[in-house]
Amino acid sequence: MTPDELRSLPKYQIIRALLDGTIPFHDVMRAFAIHTSIQELPPEALALVYRCRYGHYHIVVSSSLASEVQQQVLFHELKHVIEDMPSVGYVVGLDKQYEIPEQLADVLLREVSTGLGK
Repeated sequence: MTPDELRSLPKYQIIRALLDGTIPFHDVMRAFAIHTSIQELPPEALALVYRCRYGHYHIVVSSSLASEVQQQVLFHELKHVIEDMPSVGYVVGLDKQYEIPEQLADVLLREVSTGLGK
């Protein structure tokens, strides 16, 4: 599948395909200019997302997490890249797990992974 074809798919279909492995992870990340890495982060940070000056998104996940948790955190942050970052630009802060965008990202991951997302 070409990058243009990937970008034309519904967003939730892309995330679901990433979760079930039907679309290769690196193909999707390349198509949407998203770079991922696993790095040492402060203990209070599970991950961070930012958009660099070249317009690429970067998702950094904490290396201290178990691999299953790293994947969940990555998809949680992917929701922010898809829906939140384009409209808000940036968010700075820690301990935001009780705020609406954070809760919606968790709900999205549950819905998409169980087939309820659109």
